Amino acid sequence: MSTFAGIGFSPYAAQGFGVQPFGGVPPVQQIVQWLQIVPQQLQQIQILQQQQLAHLQQLLQIVPAQLQQLQQLIQVVPQNVQHLQQQGQPFGPSISGPLGFGLTPQVFGPGAGHVM
Repeated sequence: MSTFAGIGFSPYAAQGFGVQPFGGVPPVQQIVQWLQIVPQQLQQIQILQQQQLAHLQQLLQIVPAQLQQLQQLIQVVPQNVQHLQQQGQPFGPSISGPLGFGLTPQVFGPGAGHVM
């Protein structure tokens, strides 16, 4: 028997319980093998489902906090943009920066305005 995506797979499954097996194994013997394998596979599926449930529960705890942070950022960013514009700092050119979010990091300290 070979493995297909982590699940036991035999020529019978491909032929819908075909009468003539590829390997010369009698159908009754193949059914006995299935009866031994299927409970193991069901147990593996249950373990995977439990792992998925644990991951989903973690996400359900994390996502609301991230949503709240995003909502706060949505409120703060326009205020920061307006504040920077009022100070006369050029904000427009830095919008298309390399961070992927349209912002570039600000450098503080001496020589902050110089690009090397």
